[in-house]
Amino acid sequence: MNKHAVPTLGTLPVPPPDHRRDDFVSKVVELYRFFSKVAKLCRMLVSGQRSYEFVLSMLDSIITTKDFPVWKTLVMREKFRAAFTYSDTHARLIEYYRRPLSEGGYRVCGPIRLLADDDSVACRFFKEAFKVGKNEVDLVRVSPRSLGFADPKGVKRNAFYARALHFGLEKCWYEVGFALRLAYQDQPCGEWLTIATDTNDLETPSRILRVGRGRRDDPLCIVSSVSFADTLVPIDDEYIFVKPRK
Repeated sequence: MNKHAVPTLGTLPVPPPDHRRDDFVSKVVELYRFFSKVAKLCRMLVSGQRSYEFVLSMLDSIITTKDFPVWKTLVMREKFRAAFTYSDTHARLIEYYRRPLSEGGYRVCGPIRLLADDDSVACRFFKEAFKVGKNEVDLVRVSPRSLGFADPKGVKRNAFYARALHFGLEKCWYEVGFALRLAYQDQPCGEWLTIATDTNDLETPSRILRVGRGRRDDPLCIVSSVSFADTLVPIDDEYIFVKPRK
């Protein structure tokens, strides 16, 4: 071999990967994100946008890491995936849930009747049900206590939601409540779960869904109620959030 020959790329030695450097860069990026969040909260506190209580709770959530085990993988309806018209699919979607709930011996309080009679609620359900477009979702059960809240008087719903979203969870859309009610047949007596779906607008009431079962001989229930973002949530009440897949 000619000692003066220029080596080609194929013959050049490849340096081993430097994992220490990669770990260092990853840690620096993580620290940068951490201090960026802290600085943002400090600016909000100084400007009067947020209270000390809110900032302290968010700081507590920033320095805490959590992993939420999947409680139930919910398979959504697999219809309506083709092209559709608003009026046709809207009516079919409501009927898709109303028929098994009304004919299956469930106790329905509010949501199905409202979907049929109230255009605004029906329209909102339709938009929320289709804007995500997922056929399968992973659900987790979360209480304010599990997120670090300890006030026995409860926590405001918007603060509870904000911390859950900070940990990477997502709010549900209305269809999750109806699909969960049909799928969760072995719900134990005395258990009530709230579907974490509403607005964070303090001025606008929003409709939330709960699935539960009372006494031993009581039927499975799905209930809707009006709630505000500043409503106090008992720290042991369990809410259903979506855990996004990575």
